[in-house]
Amino acid sequence: MELLGIVLSVPVAFVASVVYCFFLSKVVVPRDVLRRVLWFMSVGLLALFGVEVALLVTLGAVKSQAIMGPGFFAALYGVE
Repeated sequence: MELLGIVLSVPVAFVASVVYCFFLSKVVVPRDVLRRVLWFMSVGLLALFGVEVALLVTLGAVKSQAIMGPGFFAALYGVE
């Protein structure tokens, strides 16, 4: 059953990428302020992702959770 989910995720990801690129080209790119705001937000999220990866590589998941608190696993695994 997992294999079916993996196989079906490829075309869904392709369609989602096409829709996202269309949205960016028609809505975001023509608006300079929106483009800049989204760029800075993306850079910030990428930096936070880098910090997360660095914590996981250097300290491991358990120690990272001890430092960051219980919200770390919720953010890591998407659990609410």
